[in-house]
Amino acid sequence: MKTNELFNQLTQTKDPMKLIHDLPNISFTALLDHYIQRSSKSKSQIIKAAQIERTYGYQILKGTRQPSRNKILSLAIALDLSFDEINRLLALCDHGPLYAKVPRDALIIYGISHHLSVMEINDYLADHALPLLTD
Repeated sequence: MKTNELFNQLTQTKDPMKLIHDLPNISFTALLDHYIQRSSKSKSQIIKAAQIERTYGYQILKGTRQPSRNKILSLAIALDLSFDEINRLLALCDHGPLYAKVPRDALIIYGISHHLSVMEINDYLADHALPLLTD
């Protein structure tokens, strides 16, 4: 079921638990693994492109470490994910979506839409005295 359809059903139902019980149990790790399998990059290439320390990166991929918003964004950028895919990953870890009216997020959105690397996005952030993705 599409998210908008589920949203509409939830706002109109008298028994939300029936809808909730029917939802698939999607984990961050499973979804990230799906995106990795779909890509042509190896896990080590993705971790390197995300500029995440190797051991920590593999712990995120295995699900033994809960990633920060920055780590999720870095991995998503390394995988060249769409905005919807990125926001799905952020939501699964209880992090807010990218929001264009927040200056830092606006620069990240620009970088993603122009297929910039994590390093290139960090350069834009540094130029504007905003926190880097790799801090």
